Amino acid sequence: MLLPLIILGTLAAVTVIQVGHFYPHLPDLVVSHWGPGGTPDGWLNKVAFFWAMAISELGTTGFFVTITLALPNEITKRWWNLPHKEYWLALERRSSTVRYVQIHTLWIAVIIETAMVLLWQSTINANVKPELRWPADFWWTLIVMTVIIVVWMVRYFRHFSSDPNTEVIH
Repeated sequence: MLLPLIILGTLAAVTVIQVGHFYPHLPDLVVSHWGPGGTPDGWLNKVAFFWAMAISELGTTGFFVTITLALPNEITKRWWNLPHKEYWLALERRSSTVRYVQIHTLWIAVIIETAMVLLWQSTINANVKPELRWPADFWWTLIVMTVIIVVWMVRYFRHFSSDPNTEVIH
């Protein structure tokens, strides 16, 4: 469980570095949204832009870490939405189930935070270039993140959908 926490800490540090490094390089008015066809249709002053960036990235990280580390041990069995809930949350398996959920939640947080860092960087890059254009890497980041999340979800649900009466747990 330590590795995803280290990666999340590193991504938080990258966010702080992004703000510190790129703040002086951006114009006072920053494009923060593009409409259909890639034309800019939303702007923020750069102070608001960087606050939005920092709050969204650091807030999301804080949310995931707090939920992951503090909440699962306190949730009663009736609030868990798992297939074969009685099996997975039986006293002898509850701690390993909670740990599995915690680890996988932290990894999904790493995926989301990595995408957020890349998406904000994509927006920054578009604003520092002389020609203001929709960043093509924005879509690639979303596509790759979506594929990774779908694979993660399949593995996660496959694990808990395993028949507890067999010895094979995916």
